[in-house]
Amino acid sequence: MSSQKYQNLDEILRQTVVCILAGGKGERLMPLTEHRAKPAVTFGAKYRVIDFVMSNCVNSDLNKIYIFPQHLNQSLNEHLLAGWNIFHTERDQFMRIVSPQGRVSDAWYTGTAASVHENFHSIGIADPKYVIVLSSDQIYKMDYREVLQSHIDTKAELTIVALPVKQSEAHRYGVLKIDKRRRIKGFVEKPTVPEEIPGRPGESLASTAIYIFNSKTLVETLNQDRAIKTSSHDFGKDVIPRMLRQKRRVFAYLFQDQAGRPKHWVDIGNPDAFFEANMDLVSSRPKFDLYDKSWPWRTCQSPIPPQKFVSRAKIESSVVSDGCVFGNCTIKKAIISPKVKIGDETTISDSIIMGCAQIGDNVRISRAIIDKYSVIPDNTVIDAESTDYQGDFTITPSGIVIIPRKCSEWAGR
Repeated sequence: MSSQKYQNLDEILRQTVVCILAGGKGERLMPLTEHRAKPAVTFGAKYRVIDFVMSNCVNSDLNKIYIFPQHLNQSLNEHLLAGWNIFHTERDQFMRIVSPQGRVSDAWYTGTAASVHENFHSIGIADPKYVIVLSSDQIYKMDYREVLQSHIDTKAELTIVALPVKQSEAHRYGVLKIDKRRRIKGFVEKPTVPEEIPGRPGESLASTAIYIFNSKTLVETLNQDRAIKTSSHDFGKDVIPRMLRQKRRVFAYLFQDQAGRPKHWVDIGNPDAFFEANMDLVSSRPKFDLYDKSWPWRTCQSPIPPQKFVSRAKIESSVVSDGCVFGNCTIKKAIISPKVKIGDETTISDSIIMGCAQIGDNVRISRAIIDKYSVIPDNTVIDAESTDYQGDFTITPSGIVIIPRKCSEWAGR
């Protein structure tokens, strides 16, 4: 998909690899991550969270991708192999899923930097000049070629993608201080009192944890970090502050429009953020556009039949997938994943219903997340104030009811 704008980057792109960190436990997103890795969680009805960073890579002509999974990664691996087997080895393209190898340590990855350092052997096979390090639990649209061009223009050793956020929310991120040339002069990971952006009261400049390294710099700094026994081997906590103390060339790329407004970027690290990001999709003017033909969002496409309406159903302001069967029900502002069945006289509003869930007759669901394979009996009420569901459930701080994924042990035949 190379355009004239990026023609001079063709050789640079061939010398660039992507490392996608997909190994965190996702404890903040529990119970949605009880049985799966966070990047494998369903988002936007038919996608997995990892599909968005993968689509950004492919749309940016980045086709050399390493993925470093760790905890509960089987469904993630299966999804990637089934849905992302699109790379051509004869064109020097690849997607390689690299689980912990035990080359450096017998333990799980101890930090974000460790997950990259412990895979230097695999990365080194491609011998890249530039390494892009990405998280797999964020929802955004980004052309990484623009960031790479900025990295080259500033002669940076490391470029960090950053954007303005509310100061009251900045304690969740790494906070940057930059000069007029966007060179980073200060970085504090998850500060108690985040520093404001000069001239922008109430805002702080936050890291998105999207990094572009010169490969030589990456090897030097991570080898240094590995030798420090007191390090937590994390980019934000250890590597970046040390690089700044060493006066390395570390620059920011501002993810904002020409008017200085931050572009849409969401870290779905907790259930409330996950819920709000999904609900944005059903609004009349969503911040995140699933329907941009110039930037297709890929996923695994299963052979699923079309939707079926057994009787009269009323569906309003919702995203509905194939394979669903609807009775005489009312649905408003909902995200409905594939192969969901919804019975008669049932009302669902402001909710996410994940794949293969079965919702009975005369059910009332409001502000809830119903995870995959859940079975909701007839005459059940699910909302923060009057839930009478007999199984396990969680209520988040903002009042979202989560019915966890139904899993049962295989008993054989």
